[in-house]
Amino acid sequence: MSQSPSTPSTATSVGEAAELLVTLFELGREVTSVLDLDELLEKIPQLISRLTPFKAFSVWLLDEKLQDLSIAYAVGYPDEVKQFFRLRVGQGIVGTAVAEGRSLLVDDVQADDRYVVNIEGVRSQLVVPLRRKKRVIGALNLYGEQVGQFTPRDEAMLRQFAAHVAVAIENARLFEDARE
Repeated sequence: MSQSPSTPSTATSVGEAAELLVTLFELGREVTSVLDLDELLEKIPQLISRLTPFKAFSVWLLDEKLQDLSIAYAVGYPDEVKQFFRLRVGQGIVGTAVAEGRSLLVDDVQADDRYVVNIEGVRSQLVVPLRRKKRVIGALNLYGEQVGQFTPRDEAMLRQFAAHVAVAIENARLFEDARE
């Protein structure tokens, strides 16, 4: 009896999907178990690297009073950018994602007028807002070295992971407040 040509690829895609779900579950559990904000922020890019490769990564947090974003943690950024660079809500690709409350997948940042240059040698960008109880509290930002490096699958995975990250950040902030 001959086998249908689509059977192996279907089995592979189902297996891959199951593996991704398990990985997302594990990552969500790991990230929500950390109550120290600095430790949590440091752990996030390590966990994301298990989902997709990136050249640079940052967690941007929203200052609701000032309506601007600052980098809470970053990998692959120049020190002065990490310490001093801020974006207004709606500015740049990160600020636009936060203002619109939706993820943005940009295949070529050099062809996008919203791109704010702060890292050399990047070509693609994936930004996913961090939402907590229907409000945006910040964003996860990934840069890639190649045009089109990130896929809709990467975006979907990062959106799921971002939901866990937002809960973990809020929990860590509450824990810090309670400790003080």
